[in-house]
Amino acid sequence: MTSSTKAQLNEILADMSLTNLDKSAAILKLQEDARDLQRAATEGGMDPDDGLNKDLREIELALETLGVSSDETGAATL
Repeated sequence: MTSSTKAQLNEILADMSLTNLDKSAAILKLQEDARDLQRAATEGGMDPDDGLNKDLREIELALETLGVSSDETGAATL
């Protein structure tokens, strides 16, 4: 996992000024960005061990802590 993603997730989850809906929206945006990067990696021949899969897993876990289901999982979502 990239440390910036971990830091962003921790910051979002710890921000008491955000509602759970706001937190969910911010984390879903991180998920979208991570999937875009993963898609680019598969199309552009980037390093397969770039931590993007770990990022997506951590994002999914963060969403679960907020009670949000990550319906889109697996390769079909790329």
